[in-house]
Amino acid sequence: MAPYSLLVTRLQKALCVRQYHVASVLCQRAKVAMSHFEPNEYIRYDLLEKNINIVRKR
Repeated sequence: MAPYSLLVTRLQKALCVRQYHVASVLCQRAKVAMSHFEPNEYIRYDLLEKNINIVRKR
């Protein structure tokens, strides 16, 4: 798999957007382990994004 920085660069060129916009797209696809002790538990980015949107609306 291509390194993260290469994926970000390609998406930036294709979408003509800044890095923080592209990072959210990549985070939603990535499976990131919570910790080294729980490798089968992944961060749920959809839930995090939902909570952030609720806070932004306040």
